[in-house]
Amino acid sequence: MSNRAVLVISGFNNRAVIAFCRWATDNAIPFHIVASSQQDPIFLTEYKNRVSITRESPQLSPELFCMWVESMCRQYGYEKIIILPSTEYLNRFLLKNRVAIESAGCAIPLVNEDLYRKISDKYSFSKLCASYGLDVPVEFDQLPESLPFVAKPHSYLSATGSQLIPHLIQDTVELERFRKNEDVSNYFFQEFIFGQSLYLLAYISKENPDNTILFSQENLMQQSKGGSIVLARSSGFHLSEIASRYVAMLGEQNYFGLIMVEVRRDPSRDRYYMIEANPRLWGPMQFCVDNNVDLLGSMLKDNKFEISKPKMFFTPTEYYFWSGGITEHSQPIAYHSYTADDFANNFYKIRQYDIFARKDTIELFINEL
Repeated sequence: MSNRAVLVISGFNNRAVIAFCRWATDNAIPFHIVASSQQDPIFLTEYKNRVSITRESPQLSPELFCMWVESMCRQYGYEKIIILPSTEYLNRFLLKNRVAIESAGCAIPLVNEDLYRKISDKYSFSKLCASYGLDVPVEFDQLPESLPFVAKPHSYLSATGSQLIPHLIQDTVELERFRKNEDVSNYFFQEFIFGQSLYLLAYISKENPDNTILFSQENLMQQSKGGSIVLARSSGFHLSEIASRYVAMLGEQNYFGLIMVEVRRDPSRDRYYMIEANPRLWGPMQFCVDNNVDLLGSMLKDNKFEISKPKMFFTPTEYYFWSGGITEHSQPIAYHSYTADDFANNFYKIRQYDIFARKDTIELFINEL
């Protein structure tokens, strides 16, 4: 076994972090957790024993990372530590400070900063897809009066450094609120696409095409305002010609690493429209882990970890389900080519797939009730 370990920064994107912890434990991959605080949900799981450091402040600095990495390398004799690319904020921080952080003896499994932004920023990725003939929603030249539409930020941060998020504008109240509270110049505007919601999920290998792995899911239930996915099922979209065009485009851009591309299929036009891309771990990562889709193993193989072959025999998981995502604040739940009646009729089967109603996270499951 190569003498390497993974550093996990927890407290954010918790579903993906826990999915990694489960996968790494099953595959005997050494990992250490830096908890965000004493209130980090990781302490409600069996992985609390993997917490090596608990932060005293939410602020990050290159000096902190260097101290953490050097301490772990010295204590455990690791030759290299890989930082798990778990959140957008973390990834952009790592890329901005890459030289300083990697000098301490770690590796950041991400492309260069310019390419990362090109893929992650919604405006630049939309233009890239359009240039390859991939369908994107119609863009409006100015703030439209016809509803609904989506206001998407040009980039992750505004000129003043504040984080920007998309806004789904469905009625006149939301339109006026957006006008009042947001700097319109930070956004571009696209038509809202109704229809089937799909995620193309991939690890694109840096040098070995055989190490590239694809999967896909159909999203059925989602928190309001484009929030987190609550219910999904497997899809064959990754086997389609359109999916192969996305992979080819990313390859031509010299992209490698984890990525989720969201598309919507408009049944009235029978076309697939790109919505956004996330070049990092995504919330429903557990669905890939449960289905033995070894995206995480491929990522670590590219970083010189010795990974056992995926299980030859396993029972495919039919659904991804996060009951903790159905809260008062997540209403109204958005249904994609699915209904509340469908959910009720299938709930007996669906509930067995709850991502936190498992032995290692039962305390967290109860806490979310």
